[in-house]
Amino acid sequence: MQRRSTQKAKDKAEKPVYNVDESDDENTQRRKRRRKSQTVPGGSKSKAASGKRGKLEYITEMPLDILFEIFSHLSPSDLLSLARTSKPLRGALMHRSSTYVWKKARSHISGFPDCPNDLSEPQYANLAFDTSCHYCERTQIPNQGIVWCNRTRGCKKCTADNFLYGSDMYGVPRDILPYILLYTRRVGYGAKAYCRRTALKYHDEMKDLQGQALEEWCVLKKAEHISRMEHAELCEIWNQNRAEERSSELENIRLRRYTAIKEKLSAEGWGDEIAKQESDSSFNHLADHKLVRQPRDLTERIWNNVKKTLIDFMADCKVKRLEQEHRKMIRERGAVLREVLAEYASTQPLHAVIPSFADIAILDKFRPIIEDTPIDEEVTAAHFEKAMVELPYHVRAWRRSTDNELVEMMKLCPDIGDRANESMLLLATTFFRCQGCHKQIGYPRILVHKCATCVNFYDKLDESPFFRDLGQRSWNQGRVVSFDQASYRKARWILEDNGFDPDSETTARLNLFDPAFECRACSNSDDGRLIMRWPTVVGHMVHHEREGDLACCGLASLREDEKLLTELLEYAKRSPLSGSYAHFNSWKCIYCRRNVAWQGSFGHLKTIHPEFIPDDYDEAEHVHSFDEHLALQLDASWHILSQPVKVKISDPFVSFKDAFSGYPLFDDGQLDAVAEQMVQVFLGR
Repeated sequence: MQRRSTQKAKDKAEKPVYNVDESDDENTQRRKRRRKSQTVPGGSKSKAASGKRGKLEYITEMPLDILFEIFSHLSPSDLLSLARTSKPLRGALMHRSSTYVWKKARSHISGFPDCPNDLSEPQYANLAFDTSCHYCERTQIPNQGIVWCNRTRGCKKCTADNFLYGSDMYGVPRDILPYILLYTRRVGYGAKAYCRRTALKYHDEMKDLQGQALEEWCVLKKAEHISRMEHAELCEIWNQNRAEERSSELENIRLRRYTAIKEKLSAEGWGDEIAKQESDSSFNHLADHKLVRQPRDLTERIWNNVKKTLIDFMADCKVKRLEQEHRKMIRERGAVLREVLAEYASTQPLHAVIPSFADIAILDKFRPIIEDTPIDEEVTAAHFEKAMVELPYHVRAWRRSTDNELVEMMKLCPDIGDRANESMLLLATTFFRCQGCHKQIGYPRILVHKCATCVNFYDKLDESPFFRDLGQRSWNQGRVVSFDQASYRKARWILEDNGFDPDSETTARLNLFDPAFECRACSNSDDGRLIMRWPTVVGHMVHHEREGDLACCGLASLREDEKLLTELLEYAKRSPLSGSYAHFNSWKCIYCRRNVAWQGSFGHLKTIHPEFIPDDYDEAEHVHSFDEHLALQLDASWHILSQPVKVKISDPFVSFKDAFSGYPLFDDGQLDAVAEQMVQVFLGR
């Protein structure tokens, strides 16, 4: 390939032509080759095409002092771009004589640190303002990709390839190498990754050095490294300030654009909707739209392009806002109805079965009050007074309907079939299965089971918006309740094997008798006897049914001391100290029938019912006398209370410690202290 000569361009850069002759002598003018312009038939002649260098063809022939004076008013990034337009300009701007031009251009940048000694002015400008990767030449590399201490800008891939973590760095001391901080799983943020190229370069420099020469080299490199790090810190601060200023500048432009668009839309009649958006952060905001949050000032041309899209957006926002306001209205009015029903529940027996809030809300007497009352009218308890008069009738009707639904489930069991009737719901063998929590649940607990009325936003059912807004749905709308055939068969087997009639033994009579059952397969001398009540024994049989051992559970023969220990262990299981019910609304206040969590029960009694507790009643006393003011609600009665207890009469301390350790609320020392306290209660009786 023929070699091109750059001598002419170089001479032009270093020795520019000074135009001192201003005469019109045609002989002194450079002749241009004339080109014939093409014409279009029937049209005028086109303008002659300009050369590659265009109208600034003679800029390099201007006097250097004038050129440099002009260039000194540019920014460093402009000088970089100018230097890449032609070889003569590049030669002029890269010459040492142009250093003051770069310095003057750098002085226009507020707070920009001085050029370090190891870089020239153009190199420094290229590092700070060019956007190309120094390794792969990929463009648009953000300023975060600058490694100031290494004088490089890199993309993520190249930076990761050139900075190594955990390597010996070819034997080069790490305290002289540039590094970056990164995140690792073992160290977290702050792990140092060192430059591989610099390490290789230093390795080549030091491999032939020994003794005093090596020490002097290390001292020199250490000083250079410290100087670079100090300068890099200044650059990092400036870079951060530059980013913040740029971000603020862009945000101001976005704000101007938003203000202009808001004025345009207000003129179209959307001012009130925008005002409502600005007053409530829960609504969709015009300011967040991608056509609005742009750092470009609005012009008439831009507005005409985005007008229809933004008007459609505002119309959609209005529809969603009205839906959101309607949902909020339903929730607020539903909360009023909840309070009305809570007042009604306070007049009923402690464990009375009352329909769910949603089952009441959908009744013809209640739903119109919630949905059809004008949105600007506040709904109070007085609105529901007439409807509440008929509530007892609705409760009875709901109970009959729900019982019939449960009977229909029982008929699907081949062992029962058409024999199923409402009286069979009361039998001790009747259990239902919840697909939500996968537990066996008896009657009537299944009527108030939480999962049966819980709204599931992820199921495939066509959930009613009304129920979704209320946060609850009518009983078993989600079809989570079914008859538990397996538990029915196990319960019959246990009752028959222990002398009970499964066709007549009711849950109420069995609970009154309250027999204790023992699993002989799980009892041993080390842990004690495994004692449980009905219906825990039915669920426990699942473990042994898989092993084919169905005769392991039977009535327990307990001495008086073992009966007492069993009762105290069951008390411990039920106690809030065990942690079993500490974090759920498992408790019911016996005074107002409201469900409360254990954490708030003390405050509830002190605030709402001070007349029922002494003035000196404290939380320590509350822990040991909770049975006087609270009762486990019906849906919690078999959740953990009926878990088996390990009765070891020879070492009751072990039994109590096991009873309290299911969900411990305290450390081992506190656990031992509470267990020992219960032992003393047992021995004292």
